[in-house]
Amino acid sequence: MREPVSQHTSSADSFSFKSGALAAMIAVACIVEVVIYLGPFFINSMVNRFAVEQGSAGFVVSVELVALALASGILAKRVLDVPARKVAFFSLLLAATANLLSFHVADFSVFVVTRMVAGIGGGCALAIATSMATRAANPHKVYATVTFMAIMAAVILFSSIPPAVPLLGSGAVYLCLAGLTFLVVAVTVWFPDWHETETKSEKVTGPETSRRLERYDALILLSIGGMYLAQAMVWPYVERIGDSIDLSMQTIGTVLSVTALISLLGPATAHYLNDRLGLLAPTLTALGLQLIATLCLALSHSLFYYSVSAVLMTTAFTFAVPYLKGLVARSARAPRLASTSIALVTLCGALGPGVSGMVLNLGGNYTVIGFLSVAVFLAAMYAAKAAVRELD
Repeated sequence: MREPVSQHTSSADSFSFKSGALAAMIAVACIVEVVIYLGPFFINSMVNRFAVEQGSAGFVVSVELVALALASGILAKRVLDVPARKVAFFSLLLAATANLLSFHVADFSVFVVTRMVAGIGGGCALAIATSMATRAANPHKVYATVTFMAIMAAVILFSSIPPAVPLLGSGAVYLCLAGLTFLVVAVTVWFPDWHETETKSEKVTGPETSRRLERYDALILLSIGGMYLAQAMVWPYVERIGDSIDLSMQTIGTVLSVTALISLLGPATAHYLNDRLGLLAPTLTALGLQLIATLCLALSHSLFYYSVSAVLMTTAFTFAVPYLKGLVARSARAPRLASTSIALVTLCGALGPGVSGMVLNLGGNYTVIGFLSVAVFLAAMYAAKAAVRELD
């Protein structure tokens, strides 16, 4: 049996964070990750507020995520050399301020700039938090907790935004997000620094060759990036899909709220199972369920199919995320790979709405988008299978 790619994730050697530091790290990652779930509200807000086409709105979401990806990608190379606590504080402060400005601005061009700035701040914050989590005794459970808390924040926002729109206007989603982000800025005082987490075993990479390390890292990045790309091709348009089958905004909001609540079962189950069933079976099962649910959502023609597909799609996604990020944490270059993975998944998340927007602008429909996502999910499943076998 081959040795794992990295031994630093064992509980005997990895760092046990104090409760305050762990809570701050989870909160920072959570407030940025919640943006993934708000894609439908972002698109709908821009369509109603600035009277732009849904394809153009999807492009703006892509621009924000590209900015996030670039920021985390640039930080990846030097992530171990920066003052983590200060980066977390100032990057979140930047994101919160940009979200507040996004609510106030009336010019669409200025609005796009504020979304780019929010992406830069969020990218740095998420990269530093995700990289820090690889030093935990059990990164898989930390990522499951982050996913769980991000969904809880999404549930709060899903419930708060529709009633807030008549009072605050179509930009209510940005004001709500700004308020939550400012709250998290306050807890970064407990965010850990790198020098507080050093352990002897992290200095050792193990007997693996550089070539095998690179192959393992590439497969994990391909798998996790593919999953986010396929998800992002459909999920940001879930509200518009509901509108296309004549569902009211209140009904769609209710479906999304219930969906987010049920999807808490994903990270909760992953946290409970840990690696009791290994890594390959849970990962492939989750990706396969996402494939089916994403296609069914794109083909939805009634409230029943729409609701069931949305629930299955998000629950399988939230179940898969901790496993794939846990595999990232098993790399001998885990902190840098984690930051790189943030750049990749956000870039894929940015590419998804853009690709779908292009399909729609060229006269395509959600059925075409659904079948395209199936092809991407199949590639992600193949890469995950190959990567997990590297640990056998």
